[in-house]
Parts: sequence; C-alpha cells; structure tokens
Amino acid sequence: MLVKVGRIALREEYGDWAEHLLAQPGFDLAEFSASLAATAYRYPFSDPCDGVIAATAKVMDLPLITRDMEITQSQLVEVYW
Repeated sequence: MLVKVGRIALREEYGDWAEHLLAQPGFDLAEFSASLAATAYRYPFSDPCDGVIAATAKVMDLPLITRDMEITQSQLVEVYW
C-alpha cells in the first residue's frame, strides 16, 4: 500500500521484490483457505485485511508485530510492540 500511494519506492518492480523477499530464509506465505476466510469474516474489523491478518495469526498460533490499534484493542491475538 505504501508503494501504491507513493510513500515509499522500491528499486525494482513489486513482483520481483516479492519474489526476492520470499526467497530469503525466514519468509514464507501463509496458506489462505475457506476456513481462514470464514474466521476473518467473523472478526469485527473495519478493514477486511486486518481480519485476514489477525485470523492468520490466530490459526497459526503466532503473535503479531503491529501498531494497528484496531487489532491490538481487539485482543483476539497476541500482539508484540
């Protein structure tokens, strides 16, 4: 989103950047499933992406590192910051 609105710039095309990021140790994509989508749908966030992020953390039993106040205040997942 920051690239799209011009707040940051990448030195390469976004698709290339994403491929290079995922090739690094410690980076992977979480699986998106109908079950995960249903969990995200039930969460009370105004931004549907926040629901997907929180549901993914919940399903994977992982904490989030975020300053997003809506996610933090929901107390649905553990947040580090």
